[in-house]
Amino acid sequence: MSMKRLLGLGLFLILLVGCTPSHNQKVTENSIPVKDATQEHISHPHINGSNWTKLLSMSLPSTIQDFHLINTQIHSKNIFLFFTYRLSNKPFEGIAYVNQSGSMSTLENIDTAQVDQSSPYTLHQMSGSLSSEPKRNYIVTAGLINDKKIQQVQIIYPNNTAAIKVVGSTTHSYMDSQIGLNSIREIDYLGSDLKVLFRRK
Repeated sequence: MSMKRLLGLGLFLILLVGCTPSHNQKVTENSIPVKDATQEHISHPHINGSNWTKLLSMSLPSTIQDFHLINTQIHSKNIFLFFTYRLSNKPFEGIAYVNQSGSMSTLENIDTAQVDQSSPYTLHQMSGSLSSEPKRNYIVTAGLINDKKIQQVQIIYPNNTAAIKVVGSTTHSYMDSQIGLNSIREIDYLGSDLKVLFRRK
């Protein structure tokens, strides 16, 4: 066999071996399950956790920081959330209403406000109508406690019912949600001796 043929055969074998995959080589492949690929993905750089909190990314700026879900109250398919965050290094609080229908969560209402840290407490309210049947009113009352002397919050409603929220060294917030009402009569902020320190009507 001529030298030219030997060189050609050697080159062919080298190419053949180089193009043949090795059975010992580990092959990694990134894939997305069909069920995930067909779902709408809502993400936010500073919000993690349940689908309820991820829904807030549709209404909150992408530049927020220090997001915290403070409280969650569930009335059947209706979920009310109280949360805090910082925006441009300023503290904010907010209330959101989410309707849960099967596996689908819908953000129905959201309201936010800047926190006045010089105030002994904050008072944040949101009211409206439920999106689920039967159509009834709701009211959510929430806030942060800045004055350590406040030990209890009493939320009194027009039908003479009251919600009592105990606050203290480990709890610096309060929240209550009522279905079938759309207003409050008054809120009392009490000290350790249960005397009224502040009252809001």
